[in-house]
Formats: sequence, structure tokens, C-alpha cells
Amino acid sequence: MKVENVVFHNPKGFSPALLEHLTMHVQVLSLMATALLRRTKLEEWQRLDKAVQQTESTLRSEAADYLERLAGAVESAQPLMPGELETACANWNLAVAHVEGNDRPRLVRRFINQVRELT
Repeated sequence: MKVENVVFHNPKGFSPALLEHLTMHVQVLSLMATALLRRTKLEEWQRLDKAVQQTESTLRSEAADYLERLAGAVESAQPLMPGELETACANWNLAVAHVEGNDRPRLVRRFINQVRELT
């Protein structure tokens, strides 16, 4: 993950609480990403409509972009520039509103909530 590869210019400027917060969320994101790649979750992916698959792909891409921009903002001590994560999330929520009997949307939703918690 990009956040794990950030070289902090002023590591003494980060409180232990902030570092613990970042570390915890990065670990949770890593575990959730691994869970989404498990066989059962990939089978659930295959059962989704193509349109739902596309909106999820877009959402995951926006989440990756968000994490890259967040890592850059932390590294440069600059504010996080807005992106399209919220729009992609809203579109995905609409697309999965009709999905039943598939647990994948629940895990994706939790993943996105963890991404949001990093700020």
C-alpha cells in the first residue's frame, strides 16, 4: 500500500497516537483487501451484474487514488486535494442497492469506510 511506503520528512512531528491510528487502519485495509481476493469473494464478484462489477472497479480505483494522494499529502505536509471517491461511492451504492444474497458489497463498504477513516 502506498501509505506504508511514505517517507516522513519530519517523523518527530507525528504523535504516537497518530502513528498508531494510521498503522491500525493500514493493517485493517490490508486484511480487508486480502479478504476481497479470497476465492469466495471472487466467486461473489463473478455473480454480480457487469454494471455492478464496473462500478465496484471504479470505486476501488478511486480508493487507490485517494490512498496515493493521502500518502503524498502526509509526505509533503500539504492538505489532501479532493478527488472522486465520494462520487464513485455514491454510484456504487446505487448499483448495489438491489444486490441480494451476496456478501461482497458489505465487505467493500467496510473497506471504503476504513479508507475514509485514514483522514
